[in-house]
Amino acid sequence: FFQFEVCDSGPGISEENQLHIFDRFYQVNSTLTRPEEGTGIGLALVKEFVKLMQGSLHLESTVGKGSIFSIKLPITNNSVYTEGSDLILNSSAPKTEFPPLNSLEDKTIRKDITNLPLALIMEDNLDVTYYIITCLKGKFHCVHAPNGNKGIEMAMEDIPDIIICDVMMPEKDGFEVCEQLKTEELTDHIPIIMLTAKATFSDRLRGLSHGADAYITKPFDEMELLTRIEQLIMLREKIQRKYEKTGIDKLLNQNIINANSKFLKKTIALIDNNISNSEFGPEQLAFHLNLSHSQLYRKLKATSGKSTAIFIRSIRLNQGKEILQTTNKTISEVAYDVGFTDPSYFSRSFKKEFGYAPSNIPY
Repeated sequence: FFQFEVCDSGPGISEENQLHIFDRFYQVNSTLTRPEEGTGIGLALVKEFVKLMQGSLHLESTVGKGSIFSIKLPITNNSVYTEGSDLILNSSAPKTEFPPLNSLEDKTIRKDITNLPLALIMEDNLDVTYYIITCLKGKFHCVHAPNGNKGIEMAMEDIPDIIICDVMMPEKDGFEVCEQLKTEELTDHIPIIMLTAKATFSDRLRGLSHGADAYITKPFDEMELLTRIEQLIMLREKIQRKYEKTGIDKLLNQNIINANSKFLKKTIALIDNNISNSEFGPEQLAFHLNLSHSQLYRKLKATSGKSTAIFIRSIRLNQGKEILQTTNKTISEVAYDVGFTDPSYFSRSFKKEFGYAPSNIPY
């Protein structure tokens, strides 16, 4: 046998924890033994390797004194001797090729290259990042930020549909990232899922108190992650359908105060103030809101379900409908009043928006 030992002079492991210390994903919940987050995989992996080599693994530990891990592996002479230069390694396991992570941050591939929703992954651990990318493959277009500051910068620029954020990151941790993004008007609507190995109630509560929409403990299953994402996306789509069914202007008049309504009210007020100006379009609206065209598009698409141009047209049509119901103006007069240069186009858009022509409007 070949035997070796790994010894330490740490706090030791209690008898209760020794029974589970080699179980996969098991972690001793102690800040003294875990100043850095782990995954609960290492010792389980050692156990599997030792078993694979038909060896034995033994632990001796005393609380307050330290631990001794003993590994004994059998020595056999059954293998065929092969020169190192002639050694050929063959594996039946499929190989997965991942793009370099820095390419995921390249602006040329981040902009409008796919119809898939955009997921921003903030994670400094490359293995976890690749695992998340694998989970989301075909469902989301993924971009990656290796630290909190970079993540905030990318979130502000790209306005992703979902953010998956680790708690322990360099420069800014997940709590700081979450708090900042949830207080920024541009990003306050984005669902944020926080990932961490800290599983205590107080840790989860802290994450949620900083505005996180969901909290997943590492290690996590692919289906758990996808289910959480699906629930958050469905919730947002439900709000969008409610806006579409009730009408944005009517829904906002119900004194519902939240991040989405504040942004939409401000946006609608700008459109109302320029309602008769036919030149007031997406670029002018973005300028008045101090946003880029793409930022405004993604923000409006996420909060209302409409593109910027369609959103502006919808507000104009709603204004036109109200004028037709409350005045004796002709359809052509109303069309010009709300910024349409072609009354025929106004009538066609009106019927598409409300399901009936402006000449058949109910009073």
